[in-house]
Amino acid sequence: MKLLFGTDITNDKNNTELAGSEFIVERTDRATLDSLERANEKVEQEIEKTKLPTALRLIKSIAGYAFAAMAILFVRFYFNNSTEGVGFSQIYARIPWALWIAVGGGIVWAVLAIIAHKHSEEIVQTGDLAFADKNSDMIVESIYRNFSVPEGTPDTDILCISYKQKNGEIKPKSRKTLPAHINIAFKVFNDGTRLCIAERANKYAIDLSCIKGIRRVDKRIYMAPWNKDEYFNEGIYKQYKMTANQYGHVYMKYYYALEFVSNGVEWELHFPCYEFETFKKALNIR
Repeated sequence: MKLLFGTDITNDKNNTELAGSEFIVERTDRATLDSLERANEKVEQEIEKTKLPTALRLIKSIAGYAFAAMAILFVRFYFNNSTEGVGFSQIYARIPWALWIAVGGGIVWAVLAIIAHKHSEEIVQTGDLAFADKNSDMIVESIYRNFSVPEGTPDTDILCISYKQKNGEIKPKSRKTLPAHINIAFKVFNDGTRLCIAERANKYAIDLSCIKGIRRVDKRIYMAPWNKDEYFNEGIYKQYKMTANQYGHVYMKYYYALEFVSNGVEWELHFPCYEFETFKKALNIR
């Protein structure tokens, strides 16, 4: 069995090639991809302009940490000595330096925050960021038009998995700081005879006649990143009871596998629990 968009690292831990190149039916030309890369770089440059210089950002962070640390110290000192009837003046007499660090840090942070906000507004008002962002969006839209993606097709998350094979079974494996399941947004739609899956570089297609069905996999996994505008624990996603850790990895209790056969080889495409209805619609399953 093979995983579409899976990366087999059984024999090569540095392998980054996604399985499924045989399903590519259309490719974006190199010139268009280069134009998109330059447009995205321009967006990043304009975003960087909205920020304060690195030195001022560092000072702002240090000032903020100093304020928070000294404020916590003051509060702890007060509660630890509250039974002795120690008041503010007594605390100040014992640790005056903490108050001045807190006040100074707070003032510096507040001033730099105001300056950063005004600076960002000034850059945004030039319109350069909006223009760069629109240019990038236009290139992406032209790519999807060339791939015949229906207008209004939403982004659909698909799990790209790093794995090792052992005794014929697929074992997802994380790599360094990356989880085994990487969450990538695609355009998924039905063109009448095929299930089509498009990203900016390639369009993939699976004949509907090859698809066996969708299987629920009751296994807890974690993935990154989270791609949706709504948080994983809000709105329509709240029902799936997903959680996250401090690294931004999102945990879910189950996911789905789209099963299909091509040239005698069994394949699976894995996707998050919350994309089930999207695939049902694309496959005309009721």
